[in-house]
Amino acid sequence: MSHATIATHSAPLDDEAARIRAALDAVCEGASVRKACADAGVTRKVFHRRVEDDADLRARYQHALVCRAHSLAAFVEDLAEGRDTADETAAAIVDAVKDAAPQHVEKIARAVMREKVQRDRLRFDAARWLASRLLPATYGAQSTATVAGSVQHTVNVVFDRLPTPGAVDAPSPAPALPPVASPLDPEDADYETLDE
Repeated sequence: MSHATIATHSAPLDDEAARIRAALDAVCEGASVRKACADAGVTRKVFHRRVEDDADLRARYQHALVCRAHSLAAFVEDLAEGRDTADETAAAIVDAVKDAAPQHVEKIARAVMREKVQRDRLRFDAARWLASRLLPATYGAQSTATVAGSVQHTVNVVFDRLPTPGAVDAPSPAPALPPVASPLDPEDADYETLDE
């Protein structure tokens, strides 16, 4: 994934609007809003406030999120095909085994590969999840079904007994509860009343 960084310009980004536009461009290239704002030198609070207040910035932000979702999906594809990490893996193995004894080189290389596979799996899952949340219609794992035509239901009502005309059903009496012994029994030697 392209972790976008703000290109250094000859003139610093003094203007808040220019910093916000730079952050939007970085988000469009795949950076998180947090990273894009930090690189552009604008706080997320100011960024979100400006985006919320300006309809044009809101539209650009929505577009940037769609671009970010596509960028994340491309990253997932690259990661799945090994294009993104082959050089990183080779460099990590070379660094890990450069000072190792010859009998340990293969064991260290396997350990580095296992770690790399786990990290790539985590990156893959995180990017896939994020893309599905940013653009669920395109990258979400939702299934929909469309039903065409009409549905006809038949309801049969069956009476077990027919009411007698003019009779009113009385509610059945509640079952009697068994008597409960009070924990304070007057016959008990420890029982005292307040009158005493």
